[in-house]
Amino acid sequence: MTEETETQKQDNILQNLEQKLESGISKMLNAFEQKIAFDAAKQQQIDRLHAEMQEYRTDMIAKTNRPLVNGLIRLHDDIGRLIEGLKPNEQLEPDKLLKGIQEDIEILLDQNGVATFREPVDTFQPRRQRALKNVSTTDEKMVGKVAERVRQGFEQGDEIIQKERVNVYVLDKTTINTETKEQTNG
Repeated sequence: MTEETETQKQDNILQNLEQKLESGISKMLNAFEQKIAFDAAKQQQIDRLHAEMQEYRTDMIAKTNRPLVNGLIRLHDDIGRLIEGLKPNEQLEPDKLLKGIQEDIEILLDQNGVATFREPVDTFQPRRQRALKNVSTTDEKMVGKVAERVRQGFEQGDEIIQKERVNVYVLDKTTINTETKEQTNG
């Protein structure tokens, strides 16, 4: 009986090991299936959020570009009216023809936070103005002053996008040299 008992003990141990092994494998499979289900749900959520983000982005771009598109439509209409209004042999008046287009562009820029500006002072401001041409003068009081405002500037908030373009008075050196020579000779 001892041999039988010994065999029975071994069988019991093997059965116990098999049960524990099956239970462990069953738990692992269950955990694995839960992980797969969780990952699938997570992937679906990621895909849904990505689709929503793309839709939001497309909508945001459309809304952001809407003022630009509306402005371009107004410009298109203005150009169409200009073409229709032009008759053969009619003399063109640039002020009348192009003023509306320039106003539409200013409205479009204003809708996008860009304002036009002209410096209120007559003294050249290099941070806000760009000198296109120097205009000679013999009057020393005029040196450094704006001779002519050529184009207005553009700014968005505190940032200057394009400086105001001006012509600036500079001292005529040939006159100074002539005056100096006359004073020394005289």
